[in-house]
Amino acid sequence: LINIKQKLNKIGFGGIIVTSYFGEFTEKRVKEFQDYFGLKVNGIIDELTYDKIDEIYNHPLQLGKTHNETSKIKRKLNKIGFGGIIVTNYFGDFTKKRVVEFQNHYNLKSNGIVDTVTYQKLDEIYNSSYFKGKRDSEIIEVKKLLNNLGYSGILETSYFGDYTMKKVKEFQRDHGLPVSGILES
Repeated sequence: LINIKQKLNKIGFGGIIVTSYFGEFTEKRVKEFQDYFGLKVNGIIDELTYDKIDEIYNHPLQLGKTHNETSKIKRKLNKIGFGGIIVTNYFGDFTKKRVVEFQNHYNLKSNGIVDTVTYQKLDEIYNSSYFKGKRDSEIIEVKKLLNNLGYSGILETSYFGDYTMKKVKEFQRDHGLPVSGILES
């Protein structure tokens, strides 16, 4: 049980005092974990829950690990506005920082691990959103709207460039939205 509590604390379901006692608070965290990862929510550390905790704890897409998929994740994060990451297969401190920023932005568990939930959200945003460097006819309409709302000077083309990103960030800031420069569809 001590090992399970330590793992839950590390993977974002924390605040658990590490003892051999399984109390209400530990049960609550287990239920949160189960719910977050789509498991049966019963508060019991059954085999599926145990295996999932272990999987996330040992996940290769986290601080200090090297994995081929890490470079893909870094490219996607760079593209959608959580950038400045040097693209390598190593998952370092700065990558963790950007992953946590991404997780916070999308109300995910901010554990710095690109677990299945984070990975799915990253793919969803990368594949369905408009961000710097993307080209789509829908972007023309967004630019027209921004120009009409006073965020003017945007050339109404299908390309999402630096200036468009700047104006999107201004809009987001002015309206109390998370400032990412990303237009989510």
